[in-house]
Amino acid sequence: YIYIRGEFYPLFPTMQKAIDEARKAGYLGKNIQGSGFDCEVYLHRGAGAYEAGEETALLESLEGKRAQPRFKPPFPAVEGAWK
Repeated sequence: YIYIRGEFYPLFPTMQKAIDEARKAGYLGKNIQGSGFDCEVYLHRGAGAYEAGEETALLESLEGKRAQPRFKPPFPAVEGAWK
């Protein structure tokens, strides 16, 4: 995931175009350059919340929620991002 804060929205179309070009050229997606390796890149726009720098708040934002820190434990590094 590439997370772009809301105040940097003007960069979003340029970044998305570069990702699309890389996918079209075979540098992203499934079976990259016939190697058997898969890699996807997702661009995500946040609302511009400073709190999204904290790992659990960033996960909340990626899930479409308000970027507020979660109670810990569990820690994302131990439990994984998606439960």
